[in-house]
Amino acid sequence: MNKKLSILLKAAMVSVIFLSCSGGESDDFSENTNINIGNSGNNLLLVSSKTQASIDTTFEFYFQNSINEQITNVNWDFGDGSTYYGDGSLSKIYHNYKTAGSFTVKATLVLAGGTNIVKTVNVTVTNTNLLKIKKITVTSIPQKTTNLNWVMVTGTTGNWVNFTGAWDESKSYMTTNVNKYADMYLELYKNSSTPDPNNPHQFLPSNTSFMLSTGIVTNQQANVVFDLSSYNITLGYEALNGFNIYFKDNDAVNSLVEDGSPDELMATFSIPASEFIGSSRTFTQGNLSFKIDFEKL
Repeated sequence: MNKKLSILLKAAMVSVIFLSCSGGESDDFSENTNINIGNSGNNLLLVSSKTQASIDTTFEFYFQNSINEQITNVNWDFGDGSTYYGDGSLSKIYHNYKTAGSFTVKATLVLAGGTNIVKTVNVTVTNTNLLKIKKITVTSIPQKTTNLNWVMVTGTTGNWVNFTGAWDESKSYMTTNVNKYADMYLELYKNSSTPDPNNPHQFLPSNTSFMLSTGIVTNQQANVVFDLSSYNITLGYEALNGFNIYFKDNDAVNSLVEDGSPDELMATFSIPASEFIGSSRTFTQGNLSFKIDFEKL
């Protein structure tokens, strides 16, 4: 063997010995963002069903691929202040957002060995495709049916008598106003598709939830205006199924509870989302008539 070849072979052997002895960086991560966990054999990914949607629209978050570890808990942080502490299930989960912005969703997998694995995904929520309720004007109210008024027989005794007619409470027991009409207020509800409030692993295509009660407008029969601009009632149109209004008479002032309940229900009305066309609509149901002003954003 010539001298030059012998030198080259010795240099190559030294290089091999050096490489085999160097430690390099560890591939055992306790936190990561959608990357492999070397020693655990994990190639799990956190995925969103959509990267962008409007307010109230439901996002579905789920995992892809697998993990070779025993999971004791999967804890969720949706980036908007909402959290959910689950069990060891990797089942898909649902969430919607009430404000626009960019959010980082974080799932922390707590492993049986005591380490955590963190997976994240980013989503964007827009303030488009929204419905804003501005004003409700009640132009006429229904008549009373099968309600009772107190009719005095003597100074201390009397009878309950069925009353049908205008919403006039002047004959109600303990009424001091001879022209006592409805002390009207509204209860507003929305029906929408939403995550189950009690279990975000479930999705509800139709869920009715209470929004608010308005102030009381006293002693009115018609042309009652409820200005809702200060309530900032903004609904995500994509998730909205309908808007429900309960017309009620408050019985706290100069009036007895005439039908056995704290406040009398005058009427209810449900408006499907598809009926919000233009900027205002008038609806009629029997003697009830009202106009609703709104804005599509």
